Amino acid sequence: MHTNVAISCSIDDLVELVESIDNRVEVSDYREPVNLVGFSPINLTKEKTITWMRLQEIDWTSIKAKVIVCQDGLVHPDGLPILFVYSSDPRLLFAKLMAALLPKRESTLIHPTAVIGRNCSIGNGCYIGAYSVIGDNVTIGDDTEIHQHVTISGSVSIGSRCLIKSGSIIGEEGFGFATAMDGTPIRIPHIGSVVIENDVEIGALNTICSGTLTPTLLESDVKLDDHVHVAHNVIIRRKTLITACVEISGSVEIGERVWIGPNSTVIDNITIGTDAFIGAGDNILRSIPANSKVIGLPSKIRKGT
Repeated sequence: MHTNVAISCSIDDLVELVESIDNRVEVSDYREPVNLVGFSPINLTKEKTITWMRLQEIDWTSIKAKVIVCQDGLVHPDGLPILFVYSSDPRLLFAKLMAALLPKRESTLIHPTAVIGRNCSIGNGCYIGAYSVIGDNVTIGDDTEIHQHVTISGSVSIGSRCLIKSGSIIGEEGFGFATAMDGTPIRIPHIGSVVIENDVEIGALNTICSGTLTPTLLESDVKLDDHVHVAHNVIIRRKTLITACVEISGSVEIGERVWIGPNSTVIDNITIGTDAFIGAGDNILRSIPANSKVIGLPSKIRKGT
């Protein structure tokens, strides 16, 4: 969590930072001794701020920002008191600049109403918000943020630089039952817990269930939107993005760099291959090959990506 949204950076320092992030980027010649103080959107720029834009029509007389991260090939009037930073992906470069310039917490902060269990290991620079509950034997890596009213059950492992938003529940037992001869459902204990690797983001009001005997696993750089349910024994590979209100049933394995659209449902015990794209509102009832695009109801594999 950034402690505030103010920055302090000169134009020359910004140019140096840009070149350290991507030395292929070109910048204009403007160099005014001004201190940059923050960020603003292109349609509502503020004085002494950094903004970004693609190739688009714009009223240049309305621009108050001192730095514009823009698309390669942008044509603009000469003589503007603005530093232009030209990039093939201005949105990505702008995101990296924000991450580098916004102030960060220097020490761990645990809200006084948070409850921390026994034998927990909490790294440096972490934040644990109000009324969150951390169970026994939980491990949390450096610089991880856990927002308000989060519950993390015992023995869950969370890596570094993760973000867990308010109201999420991680590591509670999954929905698994054996059925007796008379039809009585008998709960199967879930002792596998959850492993979350580095740089994972978990949105608000998510549930990530414990594995039965082995951990439910979210690999590094997985990003979950709000209201996502991940059932027991699920494996989500690196750099996959799952949007709001997706339900993933038990024992599903999702490959790397998969995109799953809002309100989709994935039935249990199937595999979604690497680089697959699942559209909004899809019901995934069978395994999906790598590099596939699935769109529509009923869901069909339309074409490769």
